[in-house]
Amino acid sequence: MFLRVVPVRRENQCFLRDEAGNLLPLAQSFDKVWKLSAVCGGQPAAIFAEWNGETLLPLSVRAENEFIWF
Repeated sequence: MFLRVVPVRRENQCFLRDEAGNLLPLAQSFDKVWKLSAVCGGQPAAIFAEWNGETLLPLSVRAENEFIWF
């Protein structure tokens, strides 16, 4: 699925915030949060990810009409 989200940090956990303000927790195994944040630049970005019912694992992000894979 594609989502337009912005990475955010709350306490010791990272989330993706969608355009409605909902927070989706990132999988703790995802170790590229800083890369994702840099690519997004604080703006909503299209993310392709796997959802396991509890956490989201980003697979790629679309930036400047290119896909960046994690």
